[in-house]
Amino acid sequence: MLKLDPKNTELLKQKQDILNSSIATTEEKLKQLKEIKDEADKKMAEGTKINEENYRALQREIINTQNKLNTLK
Repeated sequence: MLKLDPKNTELLKQKQDILNSSIATTEEKLKQLKEIKDEADKKMAEGTKINEENYRALQREIINTQNKLNTLK
């Protein structure tokens, strides 16, 4: 609808609210993923074996989430 009426301030506000919400959610997800990675790094430093495949998947998810956040911003 915004494409049909680009000057509609209500639609612009709604779009901005959705973007802000998406950014906040993505930032929270990224924070949680980094905390999980830090915990995994700590356990590996202590000598605990970590599933390499899961660890690499976690790293990929962090990168993907970071890229999504950059796109949203």
